[in-house]
Amino acid sequence: MPINPFRNKKIKQASVLYISSIGAMFLGFLISVINTRYLGKVGYGDFKFIEVLFSFSLLFSTLGFFNTSTYLIAREENSTERKKIIGASLLLVLIASFILALLLIIYTLFFYDGHLKSYILPLVLFVPVVILNFSLEHLLQGLNKIYLLSILKIGPKIIFFVALLLLTFLDFSLVNVLLLFYGSITLIVLSILLKVKFIIDLKALRQILRHNRKVGFPIFIGALFGVATGHLSSLLVSHFNDNTDFGYFILSLTISAPIGVMPTITGSIMMKDFVDLKRIPSKTIKTCFYVSIIILICFLVFLKPFVLFFYTEQYTPVISLAYITSFGFLMHGFGDLFIKFLYAKGHGKEMKHATMGVGIVTLIVSICLIPSLGPEGASIVKVISSFSYLSFAYFYYKKIIKSSF
Repeated sequence: MPINPFRNKKIKQASVLYISSIGAMFLGFLISVINTRYLGKVGYGDFKFIEVLFSFSLLFSTLGFFNTSTYLIAREENSTERKKIIGASLLLVLIASFILALLLIIYTLFFYDGHLKSYILPLVLFVPVVILNFSLEHLLQGLNKIYLLSILKIGPKIIFFVALLLLTFLDFSLVNVLLLFYGSITLIVLSILLKVKFIIDLKALRQILRHNRKVGFPIFIGALFGVATGHLSSLLVSHFNDNTDFGYFILSLTISAPIGVMPTITGSIMMKDFVDLKRIPSKTIKTCFYVSIIILICFLVFLKPFVLFFYTEQYTPVISLAYITSFGFLMHGFGDLFIKFLYAKGHGKEMKHATMGVGIVTLIVSICLIPSLGPEGASIVKVISSFSYLSFAYFYYKKIIKSSF
């Protein structure tokens, strides 16, 4: 009997995850309003620079192990074995934390010559939390713990937002904002970790290491080219311009991110189903497309009055940037949907080729456009890289489903 991807349980899970994701983005918007007004253009750019730096560095420390863990968990029916895989993943969190902390310290001491050095080094203490958050986001998808995943997405935003409101009556400084930001993630991550049952077993660790060569490591290599170059294009705006332009660009990404959320969430919800499905149901793709188009049209209509009302005229440059990046997020969301199908099938090699292709395209157009066009060039890069991401993902998706018939 074929699996119905829109049965009641899936509808409930999709609704909860979608609402939490949209809620997290809305809170992210409110948070950006507070931060831009109290930190100013330069301070907001500094805050986002540090956040992106940690995310960018994260890619170099995971080696694809958490992707492999998710793949193994999604396919494992025995609850005891799943707990062992989770326990092995937590051991890998400790190893990855050491690697990332070392990378950040080396970069800050020997390569970074900006004014944020005194902010970055103390934040290295939060590295295990950043890694654990990344790990849990993957593991909860494999476990199909969608409600916990929803809490992981929106929980830190709720705490951070409330804390910022209180901070407006106290000392609203960059250092306090950074501490509240990573402190909020810490509270939610640790509370969710208490809900996850695991068993420490070295055999499971060896199992992850063995499968990582086929699944996780190829994804990791691809991510270095794909995701890393995406972060790199953002950092290039800061390098060739300043953190004010960097803040404008990142704010445009924050505002336009909801455009692609529907297909991305659908891919997360259906990941365990994809293990058995031969292809993504056409109804799923059509539903994602129609909903996403409606969201895009509403976004384009209300963007300008939205930005002018909440951010004031000094953030007018964000409007033109967000018009461009919204189309990038639409294509990237559908790329995520097809990539999740490849992920569930264990096609790490194909995922590597797809993300490497995206990375090469992103790197070339970033070098060509960002030095001369600044944040406008970065917005165009977002569209081009997202189109290439969707194209590569769809190409390998079609190739796989043809071979399965």
